[in-house]
Amino acid sequence: MSNPRSSRERFAFQGVECNVERLREGGGGSALLCVHGFSGSAEDWRAFADALNSDVGVFAIDLPGFGESDRPRAPEPYTEEFLIALLDAALERTPAKRLVTAGYSMGGRLALAHALAYPDRLDGLVLIGATPGIRDAAEREARRRADEELARYIESRPIEAFVERWENLPIFETRKRLPQSEREAIRQRKLRNDPVALARSLRGFGTGATTPLWERLGELSIPTALVTGALDEKYCKINEETLTYLAFGVRRTISDAGHATIDEKPEATAAAVEEFLSRNEFKQ
Repeated sequence: MSNPRSSRERFAFQGVECNVERLREGGGGSALLCVHGFSGSAEDWRAFADALNSDVGVFAIDLPGFGESDRPRAPEPYTEEFLIALLDAALERTPAKRLVTAGYSMGGRLALAHALAYPDRLDGLVLIGATPGIRDAAEREARRRADEELARYIESRPIEAFVERWENLPIFETRKRLPQSEREAIRQRKLRNDPVALARSLRGFGTGATTPLWERLGELSIPTALVTGALDEKYCKINEETLTYLAFGVRRTISDAGHATIDEKPEATAAAVEEFLSRNEFKQ
C-alpha cells in the first residue's frame, strides 16, 4: 500500500500545543496511535509505519517537550496524570472506528497507564519494550534517585553529552549494528531535544516516579500484545511475567533485535503488530 509523506496536526491541551503526525492513511476504519520513548519523537515511528502492508491508519504523537510539541518549563505537563489525559485527548481526535495504542518503552508505560485509566476507549494495546513499572518501593526509590542524577547531568552539560551517554547505555548496544546512516539519523533526532524538557520528563514520568501497574494488569479487558527484541533479556523476562497477569495477552518476540525494535527491526516489528491486528478481534 502506498504511503504518502505524513501530514501534521497541532492541537492545544490545557495550554500546551501538541503535535500529531499522520504517518499513514488508513482505509479500513482502524488506527494506531503511536507513542515514542524517552528522548524520542513521532518521527521514530516512520520506518515502522512505512513497513506496514495493511490499511490501518498510523498516527504518532510528540509528547510535551519532544519533537514538534511545546517544551513547557512548568513541571505539570510532564506528570503521569497530565500525560494520561493528553493521550486520551489525542485519541478522541483520531478519526477511526477501532483504536489501538502502540507505545515503545516510556511510551509503552504511558499507553498502559492510559488503557487502565480509560478502559472503554481502546480496542487493543501494543506494548513494545515496556514494563508495568517497579513494584519494590526501595528499588523504585533507587531508580528515582538515578533519574534525578541523570536529570541534573542533562541540565549541566551540552545536549551532545547526554546523547553520547544515552547511545552508550548497554540496553542500546545492539542498535550499534545498524548502518551508519541510520545511526546518524537517530542521533540527529536526539540532538534536537531540549535539556530542560528531558530533565522534566525524567522527574515527572521516569520509571521511578510513576505508579507501578502490576496489580492492575488483570483489569485489562482488551487484546494486548507484548513485543520485545529477543536479545533484550531484561524485558523478555519482564514480559514473560507480565503475560501471566493478562486475560487477553500475547507475546511476540523480534529475532536478532534488542530493546529498540522499531529502530533495529521496523519491518519485523510491523509484521508482528499486523499479525496481532489481524486476529478476530480486529477484523473489518
